[in-house]
Amino acid sequence: MIGARMRNLSAFVVLFAVILTGCCQSLPAAPTPEPVTITFACPFYDAGHYQALADEFSETNPYVTVELQSVRGNYQFDPQTVDVFVGTQFQGAELQARGDVLDLSPFFEYALSSDLPDFQPGVIDAFGSEDAIWAVPFGIDPLVMYYNRDLFDAVGAAYPRRGWTWEDFLDAALAVNDPDASVFGYVSTPQSNDPLPFIYQHGGKILDDLSEPTRTTFDDPLTIEAVAWYADLAFEYNVIPTPEQQRRAFPGSSGVFYGIAQSRVGMWVGALSERGGFLQRQRWDLGWGVVALPRDARSMTLSTAEGYFISSHTQHREVCWRWITFISGQPHYRLVPARRSLLLSEEYEEEVGGEVAMAARDSLGNAVLVTPRLAAFGEILEEAFLPAIESVLKGDATPEEAMIAAQGQAEIMLGQ
Repeated sequence: MIGARMRNLSAFVVLFAVILTGCCQSLPAAPTPEPVTITFACPFYDAGHYQALADEFSETNPYVTVELQSVRGNYQFDPQTVDVFVGTQFQGAELQARGDVLDLSPFFEYALSSDLPDFQPGVIDAFGSEDAIWAVPFGIDPLVMYYNRDLFDAVGAAYPRRGWTWEDFLDAALAVNDPDASVFGYVSTPQSNDPLPFIYQHGGKILDDLSEPTRTTFDDPLTIEAVAWYADLAFEYNVIPTPEQQRRAFPGSSGVFYGIAQSRVGMWVGALSERGGFLQRQRWDLGWGVVALPRDARSMTLSTAEGYFISSHTQHREVCWRWITFISGQPHYRLVPARRSLLLSEEYEEEVGGEVAMAARDSLGNAVLVTPRLAAFGEILEEAFLPAIESVLKGDATPEEAMIAAQGQAEIMLGQ
């Protein structure tokens, strides 16, 4: 009886297999996706990074070709000739006004809604307006403090370290300072705008609200105190050069960066992406280190950000989204990841090294992202605030005189 049942079961299995085979043979094969080519524009110095990612992407998306377009210059890509491109938070509003970029909020809602808490605070807002999101943020670039290890080693001084204060900063600058040999403990670099974070670290402010600024506050008492401290670095301690000293010590178009490369600067502020002289004319052929900025009453640094935009003129929106979803999930060698999970990952630390990763993590905890709303005050900073700082360092005005005059000039420029 049991043998008969087994023979019947075997026959059923054979019959089922035959039927299943026949059904499968009768079903049409899944269509092979049509080949798609998308053009991705990035700065020339990032081309190698993205080419490696494009090769990896093609392994799981064999029908997609990512064609790189790398250019020199300041992110000057034409959205009408590319599908996806790298841009900064300052470009979003203009691109959106021209109708050149897609609103990515539907994509976020569909695919990344659960990932939103993973992004660093404020970075999504920097690439959006109202209910729209114009880019997927991938990297943040904070100001950090670099230092010349060789100079500190030569005098047996301790390196700047995590959690340091203004007092520690001054001690470090004094330790390596030798103005007679045109070696300065600290030098301000172009575009660093280093008085700004120092002012906020002291509790001062230059705008009434960093999120929604409406007016300048250059004459704030704590701002004036911070500027006075900064001036003391030059006049009382002689650890930073006056404008005239800086011109004499670091002449030529490369200026301060030449001095850095020649090991004549102990410490300097710069963007994290600049490490090693990567984006400068002079590479740092020296032992250098990096740490978050020192603190006073509080910690504070400034940062910018970069994101991936999809052109509104593309014919391959879904493929473009798949591409930027992939690359935004990879650590970037030059920038701090915009996602917390990547920032804390071993992968990021292996990519940039332990010291850089630690400086990045410490900096992101107190970074203020420069948004287009803050950038709207850029002209006032250039024409009123920075000249006031220079007049103080030249000895032409006291900090109080300079900041009060700068505030008056700013109010005229704002029509207040």
